[in-house]
Amino acid sequence: MTLAVREASELPSGGEPVFSFSPDPGSAMRGGLIFEVSPTSRASWRGQVFGPLEAESSVRLIKVWPESSRFLVISNGVAFLAEADSPSDPLLLPVEPVQSVTQAHDSSCIIVDFSVLVCVDSEGIRWVNDRLLADGFEGIDIQVDRVVGRAYIPPEGWTEFSIRLRDGHREV
Repeated sequence: MTLAVREASELPSGGEPVFSFSPDPGSAMRGGLIFEVSPTSRASWRGQVFGPLEAESSVRLIKVWPESSRFLVISNGVAFLAEADSPSDPLLLPVEPVQSVTQAHDSSCIIVDFSVLVCVDSEGIRWVNDRLLADGFEGIDIQVDRVVGRAYIPPEGWTEFSIRLRDGHREV
């Protein structure tokens, strides 16, 4: 049996463990996506993603990698990588608020906010690119072995860029 993660309509009323995925557990947060995880080696559990009250992001995603116990969950402007067998220790990704997600042919995902691109796969974070000094991205696309798009880089304005998918380095 493989890992299954799906969106759930509500939290359980009792018995089943519930875990909160929050970037700052001590702050006021807005509840978002509720999900149910059915790992191969332990009982099912549910979780909920919490994000900042002011988060303006409509991106919601659950991504499960085949033959892996790791999954990606995005809601309320925040993104977490989590291990199905270790639900109390999700990894908050350094991208907030999430503006878009693009899935690559090699099963990795490119997650974008206003100034950072993060590539994740079944092994975890592959790379983080915050060196473009951008104030926004558009037209993010995967072309064979690279990520292409346009970045708003003051004072020049919109500039095309190309980054290698394997390591996040900018191509000149």
